[in-house]
Amino acid sequence: MGSRANPFVRGRAAAAFTLIEIMAVVVLFALFAAIVAPRVAAIGGRELRQRAEDVAAQLELARQRSVVTGVRHRVRFDLEASAYRVEWLPPPPEEPREERAAALPSAAEFQGPEFGLPGRQAVSLSPPAEADREWQPVPGESGGFARLEDNLLFEGLDTPEGWVEAGDASVDFDTDGTATPTAIHLADQDGRGVVLEVRPLAEGVRIRDAS
Repeated sequence: MGSRANPFVRGRAAAAFTLIEIMAVVVLFALFAAIVAPRVAAIGGRELRQRAEDVAAQLELARQRSVVTGVRHRVRFDLEASAYRVEWLPPPPEEPREERAAALPSAAEFQGPEFGLPGRQAVSLSPPAEADREWQPVPGESGGFARLEDNLLFEGLDTPEGWVEAGDASVDFDTDGTATPTAIHLADQDGRGVVLEVRPLAEGVRIRDAS
């Protein structure tokens, strides 16, 4: 007479096998959390850092161009579009030699109240005021807007005039390479952040983790 398996024992074996499967899944999740997740976070942190270095490179380019060309440059930030580009304030166009000669005042034009003589006032030969000129994108790739990745954003700029988090803002460089001290805050969607500190003198741009 053949023996028959006890159904109760069979049920317990099946339950024990299921419990082993659950434990295996738990172990796999623990391994993922311990090994894979930190690597994914590190990749995200490298992307944020790389973009910060790209922005710092454009700031340094604007500073160097200001010194070399003797013309003011700036990095303009479109905070709404999470974009930035390098711009400059071109010098006034130089007049042709014939027009410059025609613009020179004659002896009669030197007669005026400022010279203590009656007659016509002297013609101003000063170049157009800076306010009459407009900022223009620099030639090349740096003059086009570079946009941040979808998971990155400019939180704002900390300037001497206050915190700016919307609209347009800029970091301006004078012809000697000096700039207004500014802190540019860059962050990702996971809450990581870095700060780009623009020093007032030609000391480069410092990148640090946001506190």
